[in-house]
Amino acid sequence: MAEIELYIAEDPLCLEKVTLHFMGSEVSRAPQKIFEKADARMHESVDQLCTVLIEEAITQLEAIGEESDYLDLIYLSIKDVYQTRSGKQLIQYPFPNMEAALRPIMMEVAEPIAEKFYEELTNQLEELTDDELFSTYYLDDQQVVIQLTAPIDYEEILAIDTLIRNYHDTLQIVYEKIYPYIV
Repeated sequence: MAEIELYIAEDPLCLEKVTLHFMGSEVSRAPQKIFEKADARMHESVDQLCTVLIEEAITQLEAIGEESDYLDLIYLSIKDVYQTRSGKQLIQYPFPNMEAALRPIMMEVAEPIAEKFYEELTNQLEELTDDELFSTYYLDDQQVVIQLTAPIDYEEILAIDTLIRNYHDTLQIVYEKIYPYIV
């Protein structure tokens, strides 16, 4: 799995280094940048450094990566190596530039993930009803649309980001929404 490590010292507050571990390699940037406090300016600096590392990983991925590598990059984790109060505070908030850089990769794997989700959901529902479901799904820009036509008429629209980031929770939520209508 891909991981970004943040090296943030507290006294003085310093962004020492950001490292990305991906596909068996390690890439780092060591700005040694001092900040007065863990604020929006520091968060933006971390976001920019992470984005640079992600863009390099994407270049590597496009050259030699396989589908599993794409998934590893999407499920990237961020770790506060020194476990500082400031580091913990920074990683609680989203990194919009980094997320934007990951968006094309997310769209690359959207179809197989949506298909797997649809198959798992319909299998669970068919087991529940002991009957065949009549249903379909399709990708519509940045969302997945799941339509059931029998035994009930039902449509569920899911954001691709939500589906990919929270696959199992989303599967459970959608199942629980449809369940009362089928039994």
